[in-house]
Amino acid sequence: MVLLCKVCGDIASGFHYGVHACEGCKGFFRRSIQQNINYKMCVKNENCLIMRMNRNRCQHCRFKKCLSVGMSRDVTSSDNKQAFRNVDNSGYAFSISTNNNYEQPHSTTNSRGTSVVCLLSLSKACPLNAWPVSGPERSSQEIWESFSQCFTPAVKEVVEFAKGIPGFQELSQHDQVMLLKSGTFQVLMVRFCTLFNAEKHTVTFLNGQTYPLSSLRALGMGSLLDAMFEFSEKLGSLGLEPDEMALFMAVVLVSADRTGISDMRAVEQLQESLIRALRSLITRHRPDDTALFPKLLLRLPDLRTLNNMHSDKLLAFRINP
Repeated sequence: MVLLCKVCGDIASGFHYGVHACEGCKGFFRRSIQQNINYKMCVKNENCLIMRMNRNRCQHCRFKKCLSVGMSRDVTSSDNKQAFRNVDNSGYAFSISTNNNYEQPHSTTNSRGTSVVCLLSLSKACPLNAWPVSGPERSSQEIWESFSQCFTPAVKEVVEFAKGIPGFQELSQHDQVMLLKSGTFQVLMVRFCTLFNAEKHTVTFLNGQTYPLSSLRALGMGSLLDAMFEFSEKLGSLGLEPDEMALFMAVVLVSADRTGISDMRAVEQLQESLIRALRSLITRHRPDDTALFPKLLLRLPDLRTLNNMHSDKLLAFRINP
């Protein structure tokens, strides 16, 4: 499973001192507390951005970041090992209800006492059915606005999908709203990725009307559309089964680094459980394909970028109609 270091964003090597961390930050924190080092004060108002490429520049801010993300000097090595075992053993088991002839994962109850959920059936509630959108005789801007509006009626279905995710409704109502507010577009982007034909460079709206990419470029939508096509092509190339896609949608929705989350730890634990369940499902389907799961997780940053680009473009339309 690919997890990132909470301190610098590098690939985490495990659960160290209470958080997922890379070897570099684990060693840095260990030396800091064992030697009781007092680092030289930061010359940039203690506001340095700690990343993998610059994490050694300001040791004061790096140590401060270690503490702020939850690294604790009270967590011993044995505690870390036990915590990591607990993480590995607490993943959700779930069943997938489908009329297709896919192998059914084991049906059990998860560690929270929640009955198993049919995520595939719930994911189908996010509609690909048609509703009225603009015809080809309308302007490019009207076409694009119609395409964006296609997502609006699906929000209710995303909410229902979220309610079926084990543990989601155990989060605070505030955090549920924040996750839905920030993640709905990304869930729909995964659900609607088949609307983008990268080979033919066309976009198919939900009424079946297909538009060439060139007709939408006139609005200056090139960068966003290119990113959408690229994402759809990358995701489609992975050949996910419907049950894998449904569980990936759940992972996409539940992200601890969303803006405005109040109980970060609870959301993080739920996200990690869903990621473990996804890894287990993919491993069961393709025991010899060890590259698929990391490739799938690499699509998460792509979705975040798409979400930001889409928000910026809609804001630009409102400012300059």
